[in-house]
Amino acid sequence: MLAAEERASLAAFSRRLLIVVMAVVALWVAWKVSTLLILGFGGILLAVILNRVTAGLCARTGLGHRWALTLVLATLAIILGAVGTLFGAQVISEVQDLRTTVSEGIDQVRQWFGQVGVSMEAATGAGAAGSGDTGTRAQGFGELLSGSMVERAVSVATVAVDAVVGALIVLFIALYLAATPDVYRKGVVLLFPRERHAQISGALQATGEALWRWMIGQFISMLIIGVLTTALLYALGVPMAWALGLIAGLLEFIPILGPWLAAVPAVLVALTVGPQTAAFAAFGYFVIQQVESYLITPLAERWAVSLPPALTVAAATAFSLMFGFIGLLFATPITLAILVLVRRLYVRDALRAEVEDTRMPG
Repeated sequence: MLAAEERASLAAFSRRLLIVVMAVVALWVAWKVSTLLILGFGGILLAVILNRVTAGLCARTGLGHRWALTLVLATLAIILGAVGTLFGAQVISEVQDLRTTVSEGIDQVRQWFGQVGVSMEAATGAGAAGSGDTGTRAQGFGELLSGSMVERAVSVATVAVDAVVGALIVLFIALYLAATPDVYRKGVVLLFPRERHAQISGALQATGEALWRWMIGQFISMLIIGVLTTALLYALGVPMAWALGLIAGLLEFIPILGPWLAAVPAVLVALTVGPQTAAFAAFGYFVIQQVESYLITPLAERWAVSLPPALTVAAATAFSLMFGFIGLLFATPITLAILVLVRRLYVRDALRAEVEDTRMPG
């Protein structure tokens, strides 16, 4: 009898140990392919948008899901093509000129440093050597410049290839998920015991609803910030206002750092007009961000979703430290999805507690 109990206890311990080992291995594999997993989440995010638009079209027209999805994709392609035809040349031209103008702004900053007695060479230590080896230093500088240019070109090409590959991964995942969403949803549900199927399915539905509402609120914020920034720069007479407004709108997607990153090129370009214009541009960016923080975002959250600001900051910091820029890019929606799943599967189902915040599905 004792031997049977010992064998049963040993078997239970072995199962628990196996589960722990498998969990550790799974976490290790997930860490190694973390970039691919985050790109996969980006595909899920895009698929949620396509699926919701397709479902709305199906409800209003009676079309089948695949026909409606085809119509949605064709409409998006036509809209993007029309926008590219009408404004693409202007935006591309302004973006190309932006690099030159930003360099001029940096040169203006160098001149100001020189006027106050601080040279860029002294700041970087380039002027520490004596003046006797001018020819040698010039030759060495030429070799260094040539090498750095090659390295920079390779770096830019690598980043461009990575961006294109990442975008294609997100696009293909989104298309496959949007084409047959029920297949993948049922596949996830079947991984759990039968008595949990309804709970898991409801949690997935709530997560999709939260991501959809968050994306709508985010799109509204990005659009308003882009329009306000473009209008501000046009009013100040800053060149390339279209490109800078587009950059400000797109960078609004990035939490915390996005607005600051958008302000840097705008202020540098404004410096080429004059220091007073740059000061007004910086102040205008500050006012726009305050309006976004205290007016636009609260209004959007009334019918979208609400995330605690401290949680958003902590998640963005942690994801950027662990996964780099791509982690920062998707930190907020990933945190939102995790929060909804925790509320739905743990707080409501396990603890039997109700969540008072009605702006958060689940």
